[in-house]
Amino acid sequence: MFSTSALVLAVGMAVFGAKHTGEATPSRSDISYIESKISLPSEAPGPLSSYQRYYAWTIDNGRKYIYVVLIFDDLLGPNKPAANAEHIHSVTEQEIPNISNGGCGVITFYSDPRGTRTPSLYCNPVGPSATP
Repeated sequence: MFSTSALVLAVGMAVFGAKHTGEATPSRSDISYIESKISLPSEAPGPLSSYQRYYAWTIDNGRKYIYVVLIFDDLLGPNKPAANAEHIHSVTEQEIPNISNGGCGVITFYSDPRGTRTPSLYCNPVGPSATP
């Protein structure tokens, strides 16, 4: 279902963002609020529960947001977590995966956990295939 390049991207997710807010990681209540408001794009390969979900505080133009990265479990290949493993990861901004493509297997967005606006989610671009 996914190309080799998607797997390479997922494995290469050890490249982290450079900004740091100096704040603690997002709380469970912040994350629960965000998850109650989001709706995955229709092209998503599975439900929210089938994604590894990373949440980190970030600051953009002086405003504090939660930066969210969703990674479809099947992209992780042999690193795919067990079905009963935790899928929610509250991390610092340096620890959040930085993946620039992956199609709907990788979804990134910003959310204001104190706002009432539903976050807009878009699939990442699809990169070139790594197969010869």
